[in-house]
Amino acid sequence: GFNLSCLGDGSYYSYGDIEQLHRLIAKVLIRKKALLDGREIRFLRTYLVRSGAVFAKLTGYTPESISRMENGKRSIMKPFDRLVRSLVASQLPDRDYALQDLWLKEQGRSLKQINLHARHNDWILKEAA
Repeated sequence: GFNLSCLGDGSYYSYGDIEQLHRLIAKVLIRKKALLDGREIRFLRTYLVRSGAVFAKLTGYTPESISRMENGKRSIMKPFDRLVRSLVASQLPDRDYALQDLWLKEQGRSLKQINLHARHNDWILKEAA
């Protein structure tokens, strides 16, 4: 969802509330059943507004290890995956996620694609396939 607006001699696109969009994507990703991939780790790290070096210090990994995981050159292990999800969940404003229950029951969403749309300046999860 975006809007094209004309203003004087030019036009511009607006994408609604980007922070809300990022928050919604983060919520969907932390509930994903499979392990996070490198691109998702990078998205969540930037959602947390952490540099690679700070994220490395926070998680106990080296900056090189974080970079390798984000670039798909190192496998992402379950403990690191859960640590990232926990860090994100602790920063979400509604914090109503029972991640531990999802892990214990080995549940979550199978996820190949996230479909979102904007409605009245709000981002809505259309479906997560």
